[in-house]
Amino acid sequence: MSALALTLDIVEEFIDALARDDPNLSSTKACSLVCQEFHVICKKRIFASIALNNSSARSPTLAKFKWIQKGSSSQFLRLVDSSPYVVNHIRHLRYHIVEEDLNHGALAQSFQKITGLQSLSLWDDTEQRSYKWNVTIDNALRPAFLHFFNLPTLTDLQLRNINGFVIADLELCANLRRIACAGDLTIGEPEVPLNSVLPESPTCLQGLTIASSGGHEVVRHMCSMKCRDGTPFIDLSGLTALDVRLIVPKDISHTRDICRRCPTLTSLRSTCFWRDASMVDGLADMLKPALQTLRHLRIDTISFLPSTAADTFFLLADEVKKMENKNIIEDITVTVLLFNPGWDLKSAEWGQFDRVLGEPSWSNLQQFSLFIKSYQFTTDDDHSVQISSMTNKHFPRLSSSGKLNLQMSPPTVDPRTGIYNPFEYMFT
Repeated sequence: MSALALTLDIVEEFIDALARDDPNLSSTKACSLVCQEFHVICKKRIFASIALNNSSARSPTLAKFKWIQKGSSSQFLRLVDSSPYVVNHIRHLRYHIVEEDLNHGALAQSFQKITGLQSLSLWDDTEQRSYKWNVTIDNALRPAFLHFFNLPTLTDLQLRNINGFVIADLELCANLRRIACAGDLTIGEPEVPLNSVLPESPTCLQGLTIASSGGHEVVRHMCSMKCRDGTPFIDLSGLTALDVRLIVPKDISHTRDICRRCPTLTSLRSTCFWRDASMVDGLADMLKPALQTLRHLRIDTISFLPSTAADTFFLLADEVKKMENKNIIEDITVTVLLFNPGWDLKSAEWGQFDRVLGEPSWSNLQQFSLFIKSYQFTTDDDHSVQISSMTNKHFPRLSSSGKLNLQMSPPTVDPRTGIYNPFEYMFT
């Protein structure tokens, strides 16, 4: 019997499948040792995603993604020096700016050899946020970052804790499709005015994440930028997914303005830090411009209100009731963090959502998921009895129709501090 001959295209598909199924890339690395042809194919996967100066202490979420090659800036320089071809394979770069890199000319030069970057994530991890984006003199990293912005392959940009970000620099990004802004982002003007040429055509975003009030401010300025013909530089007409964190009332009004500009929005997730009832009251009005297209709604709530009948969860149900007319929402996910350990799950009036969503006006709804996180719970608890009791008592309509997904768990532990975190990080 003759040996089965496989083309390199088929082999590449197999290796792609191995890389997807093996987060440690151990199988891919083993395949790279088979022969030179395999080695060339596997290198593309092994070095496609790189994180510099990251550690689980800085970013616990990223630590889970073992397929990312992690190391320090100095290790990256040694790698590029010994294997220059590596820069040709880098598609995703997550870079934590550290103090020792601020005037690192060699690192900036190595960055500028990367020509096929698709996604860029920049975090300022320096002491007291000492990196100043808008400083144009003696700023070795700025030319490298602008080089990334100029790449036609760049489609995804994430910014966190960047001080003095120059909004006009985004004009260099011709093909951005997704932007995420988080942390202590501030806006600045360049020390030396730059010759800025207005872009000819708008940037059409498909996804947008705003994970801080500073992020809201950056996006607001982005949306005010214009092209040469006067049209908005940021085109949200094709935006289908929006992920926002709501901390102060003006974040709600800004999100409402974004929804007005998104005629194709189908998915929205909001993480709400509610310190008073006024934050809850604006939710339905915020979503009103998108109700005719919105199909997937997720609301993660962190409430600092007293544990009374007017608590966030119940106010939230009232807001959802206001959306019942003219909506096509197919699934709603609500996560509730119970800060008050004395809140009795048995006596709480959880049936609000069952009464609201059981109405005929919600005929498009296919699933309602409620995730309850409480400091009363531990990872070893069996919540099946509580879930069964709550389902029968408070959710008869949704459970009988098979639309209810009810879960209970403790809040997520932050590996950096050992303290419970309510949710996974929005900005990963």
